[in-house]
Amino acid sequence: MSPVLSEILRSGFMINSFLRRSTHLVQSLSVVFLYWFYVFSKLTWDNIKYHENKRKQKSSLIH
Repeated sequence: MSPVLSEILRSGFMINSFLRRSTHLVQSLSVVFLYWFYVFSKLTWDNIKYHENKRKQKSSLIH
């Protein structure tokens, strides 16, 4: 095999390997982002519900 062809194949493998690692990194970061988005949304929603219930209890005590 000629040195030029060998170098082309080697660089192709390096690019392929780099793209595979980059894709894996993006997928991992996406999973982390989605998890934290879920946690933040749940905490916010629970906080809203808690304050609504507190307000209802307060208003029922007044009436």
